[in-house]
Amino acid sequence: MSPSLLAPLLSLILIQSASISSLVSAFTLQNVTLAATDPSIKYYPTCNGGSEQACAGAWFEDSSNPDYYNGTAVVAGNPSSTYANQEPYMTYSFTGSAIYVYQWLSTNTAVQGDFFNSNTHIGTNFTADPSKYTSIPITSTPQLILSWSLTDLDPTRQHVISIQHQSDASGRETFITLDHIVVTQTVGSVPKSSGLSGSAKTAITIVGLVVGITSFFGLICLRSRIRSRRREAEADKKMKILMGVDTNSTTGGSSFQLKWMDAGDDKSTNEPPKEEPKQKETV
Repeated sequence: MSPSLLAPLLSLILIQSASISSLVSAFTLQNVTLAATDPSIKYYPTCNGGSEQACAGAWFEDSSNPDYYNGTAVVAGNPSSTYANQEPYMTYSFTGSAIYVYQWLSTNTAVQGDFFNSNTHIGTNFTADPSKYTSIPITSTPQLILSWSLTDLDPTRQHVISIQHQSDASGRETFITLDHIVVTQTVGSVPKSSGLSGSAKTAITIVGLVVGITSFFGLICLRSRIRSRRREAEADKKMKILMGVDTNSTTGGSSFQLKWMDAGDDKSTNEPPKEEPKQKETV
């Protein structure tokens, strides 16, 4: 097989392999733990009062529990007129594949909150059934639980999660007490996202290889047909020469002349053999 035929296919395979390799090896993933007080986590509204009474309706830092991560949690309760009755919420943006949010939960300080990812509503936790979010029995003693999580995210894109307090319909005071966040972050050079998912990119790669292979074998078939037609043309030309067809005619057709061979003569002529004149018989 001619190396020139293999070149296009090998080039395509190398390009696709390089593309896949760049996506796989350009970055790594690692888990990072962030305290609730980390400055990359944004809270709205906030209060520096340091207590529920002084900061009703806003986020505040609480250090009353020595088991809090790094000794401090961030807490929000029901909204108040001080902050235009706005439900407190927080946001955090990251590039990675997963996020896990931990908070403290008890029968006295149960959570009500909506969870969003890039403005898409993911779900709601309700005080009515906190047991569905943890297998640990809920008691009056606060316990640390994994309250929200998102996994299998595109590690090459930025994600923005948001958690918003939602007041209980009965008017009972409820709290969100954030302890820490664990993020599976992307570390290293991240290729520019084409807006396609990993599965879509894989599908495009496969289609590209199929097209390349199909074109490769199509080229082989075309070359084979050209060779076959050349052989047929050469055989036809030889046959015409043997039959006396002028293959160099430029009139658009072929001139055909039948050759006569005289017995015993090795020369050909275009004229039919002439009859010898008969001699008269004498009586």
